[in-house]
Amino acid sequence: MSVEILGKEYPVETTTNFVLNNRYMINEIPSNVFQLVNLENLNLSFNILTTIPTEIKNLTKLKKINLCTNKFKEFPSELLEMSNLEDININVNKLSELPEELKNLNNLKVFCCGDNKLEKIPKGILFNESIEELLLDGNKIKSVPPEIENMKNIKQLNLTDNKIETIAPEIAKLSNLKQLFMLDNEFTAFPKEFNVDELEIFDVKNFCENRLGRAFDYDNIITGFD
Repeated sequence: MSVEILGKEYPVETTTNFVLNNRYMINEIPSNVFQLVNLENLNLSFNILTTIPTEIKNLTKLKKINLCTNKFKEFPSELLEMSNLEDININVNKLSELPEELKNLNNLKVFCCGDNKLEKIPKGILFNESIEELLLDGNKIKSVPPEIENMKNIKQLNLTDNKIETIAPEIAKLSNLKQLFMLDNEFTAFPKEFNVDELEIFDVKNFCENRLGRAFDYDNIITGFD
């Protein structure tokens, strides 16, 4: 059995990856996509989507969804009931907040919400212990709150190009953190409890050069790059 989507046939049983991006510039997802019940990866980037229909919940095996560069002003609530999701990319949209229910996506490993309008790290993220990679670069976030310590499994944290002025010392409790990116922010101090030596990448170049001068040997701070 197969279904036709925008003039092309897709076998229902064997299609696990589906891409419908900038070539089409769609403002709604073709309904036949939701018949591809074995989909694991759905790429809808570079369109003009603002909503997602409830039928997406038919895709019970979906692990990865890419909604980058669309027109979302609100996070699609339909995704909150998709417990198998491991990777969500909703970069370059118009989100100013995220739902607290994100904390219930227990299989979520990668969450990308860069280049949006967030002014704080949402609680739904801070209390999701499963996240390993969090990319919130290019927002308007003003602080790293104490609740960051709840992200026990995080390995990569990207907060580059925000408005961060304060960083809670609890960031030092992230024992699995290996890569931290915080270029282009406003903070003038970094928690003394934080152990740089445990990181593979510690990229705070602007902080080191503009705020601390010679206080740090920058070559020993940023590692992992050739």
